[in-house]
Amino acid sequence: MATLATATMRSLGARWVAAIGSAELSGIVGDAAHQTDPGKHLSWNDNVRLFGTGAWPLRQVAGDRNPPNKTAAAAIDIKMNAVDMKRVHNRFIAVFNARARDPRARFVTAFNGYNGTGTAQRFDMQTGGISWTDDSHNWHEHVEVPYDQVDSVRMVDAVMSIVAGETLEAYAARTGTTTSTGGEDASGEEEVHMIPIQLPRGFAFDEKGGLLAREYAISVPVEPAGHAGNPIVGTKKLYLSFSSDFNDKPIPVRVAIWNGAGWTVTTLQVKKDGRNDVAVPPVKGPSAYNVSVGRVRPMATTDAAEATYPLSVLVTVA
Repeated sequence: MATLATATMRSLGARWVAAIGSAELSGIVGDAAHQTDPGKHLSWNDNVRLFGTGAWPLRQVAGDRNPPNKTAAAAIDIKMNAVDMKRVHNRFIAVFNARARDPRARFVTAFNGYNGTGTAQRFDMQTGGISWTDDSHNWHEHVEVPYDQVDSVRMVDAVMSIVAGETLEAYAARTGTTTSTGGEDASGEEEVHMIPIQLPRGFAFDEKGGLLAREYAISVPVEPAGHAGNPIVGTKKLYLSFSSDFNDKPIPVRVAIWNGAGWTVTTLQVKKDGRNDVAVPPVKGPSAYNVSVGRVRPMATTDAAEATYPLSVLVTVA
């Protein structure tokens, strides 16, 4: 294998370790285990050699398609203790949630990590997708960058801005970059933001609505779509829909929505045929929205295997 770690990627690791007390550099270049699947711990050339030109790391973003440096890894792993892991991972999630207007988002293609609840997750900064990942990411943050940024000091600055918890406003002022105010993309089309999220495979609530296991419930912060005082999403609406498969009977799901004034709680019966929509209450304040969802155990005698059916929620702001 000919994958290398650039001086720029190594400097990112050194700065991260210096900034976060418990941080340790776990790796940039993938070991033998990383050669079994495509990934950005492998260079562009090694992905082509091992998996062909259709490998996903070569097409995440435009900067992956024909980078000037095809011999370097474009991912970094940093080990941290539980407190620092939660703090840093939540900082990346904050940029993920604001990626439509945060210029730092373009320097990160995806990241994996753990915030102390549920299971480790992968966030695709470009598509908005969220999925589950293996539990090795409970103790280290994995960050991927475009291949054309492996020698970029601007990339290092942007990633370290996120790691250190610098606000978007402070970063924009310091670097002289601008933030998007939403509305239309470069093509003139109206922006639509969609985030698909897989629900954990376990019952969060019992048949009476009581909490069984909080690690199987998820809370999703959503910007206050429709709130007149918000310059980004003030003219937009929030939509929620669920989908499932392989279930012979509907899957009960508890859906709680905070609209800025109070909670609306419903139990949705998710059928496997088509999309199952949820009514979203009108926005009532700038603290909206918080969406909390979890599987409901139908009966006390229900087999735990019924909590393993594939089930996802699609969060759309348009």
